[in-house]
Amino acid sequence: MGNDNPAKRPEVREKISNTVKSKWEAGAYKDRINGMLGILGEMSPQFKPEIHTLTYFAEHEYKELLSIFQPVNKCSRCSSIEPDRIINVHHIDENHKNFLPSNLDPLCVPCHMSYHYELQKGPFVSIIKEFTFASAHHLPNYNGKCANLHGHEWKLEIDIRKRVDKKTGMVMDFSTLKEIVNKSVIDVFDHHLLNEFIQMPTAENLLVRIWDMLMFGPFLKGINSIKLWESKDSFAKIDVNGMLAIFTENIEDYLLT
Repeated sequence: MGNDNPAKRPEVREKISNTVKSKWEAGAYKDRINGMLGILGEMSPQFKPEIHTLTYFAEHEYKELLSIFQPVNKCSRCSSIEPDRIINVHHIDENHKNFLPSNLDPLCVPCHMSYHYELQKGPFVSIIKEFTFASAHHLPNYNGKCANLHGHEWKLEIDIRKRVDKKTGMVMDFSTLKEIVNKSVIDVFDHHLLNEFIQMPTAENLLVRIWDMLMFGPFLKGINSIKLWESKDSFAKIDVNGMLAIFTENIEDYLLT
């Protein structure tokens, strides 16, 4: 490698050049554009979609992935900082296929292990908090009354699921959850036109936007599901599996934003 690479020697470079030239003249590259295109990337015989895709990267390089969206040099539980303590990435639901940033938590090794030692493991518990906000929207190109500007008294439900932290006896402090959701979602949407935030503000699309707002703004962890009521008897819901499918399908866009 480097200066020791034989290909850096003039006589070796000349030999390689002559070999390529003779192969070109013999038609070895006739099925390739410009002689080389097609042997790299997805056309390469060595390309394996299970290891060379963004999804594989997301499923296996957890710390690197999470670092794209938030700082990962500080333990979220005890606040210790690298390099004093090594920081790992913990899968909150303990499913290593779930690489949603809302499921990845930077923890120092001792804090990380506290969620995996059998004697220290708390049970998985959900905490749920409800919120309300008033806002207007209209649905472009919709064939019906909802194409017109109208308002709703929306009800939002956030479900956080984690193992109970033996240190605190909690999944999460309700007051902390309230503060995060109010600041990141309710204060943003309340008494506003939702079309200013999303082109087609259906309840379904709003759910995805709200998950993103909580996952990338305050880095809320352990989101299990979100429900949004448009009226007393009509609501939409998205859970981890639904959001993971969206994140996986659009991962390139998420990585670029």
